[in-house]
Amino acid sequence: MLLNCFKMTVQLNFDKTNQQRLLPLLEWLREIGLVKSYQVADAAVDGEVFLNKMLENAEKDIAEGNLMTSEEVTQSLENWLRERK
Repeated sequence: MLLNCFKMTVQLNFDKTNQQRLLPLLEWLREIGLVKSYQVADAAVDGEVFLNKMLENAEKDIAEGNLMTSEEVTQSLENWLRERK
């Protein structure tokens, strides 16, 4: 069983009408614990901003000691793949 080894962020691009329809669903997913948090952005993020944010998050994780050895990463990925077969 994989326990809190991965933090996954998903960015989806919906038009304004569908964003409003999606918000109640996101709130329900957060309430039942399936989604830890969500954020609605007004504009799509370009590739450079995305990569910079990804690097900032990685630096923060390193500073906080949230590290995994290459063996732990490999084992976690193998477990994840095995669970989804």
